[in-house]
Amino acid sequence: MYPKLSIVTPSLNQGKYIEETILSVRNQKYPNYEHIIIDGGSTDETVNIVKKYPNITFVYEKDNGMTDAINKGLRIASGEYIGWINSDDYYAENVFYKIVELFRKDEVDWIVGNIAYRNEEDESLRKNTYFPEINYMNLLNNPDIVKQPGTFYSMEILKQVGYLNDKYRMVMDYDLFIRISNLNSPLMYDKVVAIFRNHPDQKTGRNNAQRNMWIQLSEIFRIMRREGVGTINRLIILRKKIIDLIKISIKNALSVIAK
Repeated sequence: MYPKLSIVTPSLNQGKYIEETILSVRNQKYPNYEHIIIDGGSTDETVNIVKKYPNITFVYEKDNGMTDAINKGLRIASGEYIGWINSDDYYAENVFYKIVELFRKDEVDWIVGNIAYRNEEDESLRKNTYFPEINYMNLLNNPDIVKQPGTFYSMEILKQVGYLNDKYRMVMDYDLFIRISNLNSPLMYDKVVAIFRNHPDQKTGRNNAQRNMWIQLSEIFRIMRREGVGTINRLIILRKKIIDLIKISIKNALSVIAK
């Protein structure tokens, strides 16, 4: 008997990408899974695409943002194990069997798999070469080590920590990692499990970075203060984020000049 695996996908106007997400779940050939898509009211082709796949549990209703949508999906989910993949990302081939095998063999609460990055501009695919161990202290020192698309959880641990914290709309994954790692560290699986798509319109893409990065940083600092992280460490992270923002701004300026 194969344990049930639930995949949750939040969605809003990602019709350009969502079918690839759906097919990456469907084509796993894992015999006992459910795919739950929570859509906040897409007005593009998303609904018509999802309706092509009647086995999907599709919730189409107004929500309070991405965190709320994911929590809706988690509360509907009936699987023993849970994956959360956004509607512009997708899974690598033949990973579900291996993830479930690792859960059963190692009796862990969560698994962090590696990811690859897909650049929409030139369609290149690059494996993540920086795959540090996820633990409580490492997360406090570097929020950027969170690789959510490659992560799977037991339903038991998600219920124990109370799902996502709806106070956060940019770093809900970082907060979740912190809270779970406070209980135990994940099994690290250094194989590409999911592909993270880089494109200009994502939350951290160049079209939104200048607006969202300050929100992201504010949320990270709130979490760090909650966890007792000192001012110096917070300033180090602030410096890195400002440098990242400057790089994005320069890249945007150069792209405008090139046009």
